[in-house]
Formats: sequence, C-alpha cells, structure tokens
Amino acid sequence: MTRFALAGCIILLAMPAVFAQSDEARRACQGDAQKICAADIPDRAKVRVCLVANKAKLSEACKKVIENAGG
Repeated sequence: MTRFALAGCIILLAMPAVFAQSDEARRACQGDAQKICAADIPDRAKVRVCLVANKAKLSEACKKVIENAGG
C-alpha cells in the first residue's frame, strides 16, 4: 500500500461518525483534516474538535458539513 493510500485510509478512519455519514462529507473534509488537523489523526474526537475549532480555515464544502453536523 502506498503512503498516500495509507494516509487516506487513516484520515477516513479518523473522521468522526457524524462526518462519515456520506462519501460526499468525507471527501469534503478529508483534505482539510489532513492539512489542518494532521497532528490529531487518528483520534476521531480530536480531529472533530480540531475541524470545529478551525472552521474559519476550512474549505467551503467542509464548513457546510460541519455546520450541518451542528459544529
């Protein structure tokens, strides 16, 4: 397994259940989680807290996922 594929799998596993409800939600936040919250991966709870805390830095697509999830 390449490093990129492994990193992608880790990020997908680290996404909290509320964000992992759809492939679209995962795709929307995967890059943001990797860029902004890499230090918190693979802890799902920490990744979620990080994404919510850094909402201003997130892509528009991920912001919508966060807002729809109540964050």
